[in-house]
Amino acid sequence: MNADGFEIREATLAEVEAHHDALRPADPQLPTRNLAVTAFLALDTIGFGDSDAFGVNAANLATLRTFNLGADAVPDGYALPFYFYDEFIKFNGFYDDLTAMLADVDFQSSVQTREEMLNITAPTGTPYLLVRSSNQVAEGVLIMTPAHLDQLEPMLTTIHNECRKRYGVPAQEEFAMEVEFKITRQGTLVIKQARPWLY
Repeated sequence: MNADGFEIREATLAEVEAHHDALRPADPQLPTRNLAVTAFLALDTIGFGDSDAFGVNAANLATLRTFNLGADAVPDGYALPFYFYDEFIKFNGFYDDLTAMLADVDFQSSVQTREEMLNITAPTGTPYLLVRSSNQVAEGVLIMTPAHLDQLEPMLTTIHNECRKRYGVPAQEEFAMEVEFKITRQGTLVIKQARPWLY
């Protein structure tokens, strides 16, 4: 960008890596895990502050149920605490496997090695996230009706504004929420998940 205009082009791999390196914290960050909670709990019994035991997705989903988005707009259910994940990993010896992977020089330096060791299948054709039709309908056909779109807009606004408050992000700073939703067989718009978008 300059005084005469701007240019849009594909970033090089080096530029992308430099951008992410600039955003990456200098010191490792390890989220706190609360393993004291050892039971499934109903979403309506947990809240925004319980992410250390249930994860951000579950805590945010529970919080969405307090936003008065409308009947059936946010599903009811239960949250599974980290305790069960930790027990599963220990029982199967996966912590030792992960420690060995992270100590492997090739794993640290080679994307191909990481994909092979983690058994990751990379998407083909494009590195970009594609916006497309649902796989439940023909190409070019939308599941969402104009009524759904009219319903979704105020829901997204409420989620954005309420979560900005809860995360304590000042109005002058960039903030966005990534929201997953679906249309049920009965034609109901349901919010599935909401999590902060990382710039």
